[in-house]
Amino acid sequence: MEKFNIVLKEKHFCDGLNRDDIMEMLPLLEADEFLPIEIEANYQEYSAIGFITTEAAYSNSKRKKELIEHG
Repeated sequence: MEKFNIVLKEKHFCDGLNRDDIMEMLPLLEADEFLPIEIEANYQEYSAIGFITTEAAYSNSKRKKELIEHG
């Protein structure tokens, strides 16, 4: 089974993840340490909700800091 650093599911804004969603998504994560994540789209009725590994979240945060510091 292929594993990922981020796993997202499209959901209506009023809906969150249910137990079945979570049980489906967790085995797809590459690591045991993860954080919840939600990405909202402007002017849309849906968002992407899921999980990101702490390694991927930290890597993205570190890269963003580098871009800000070095223009």
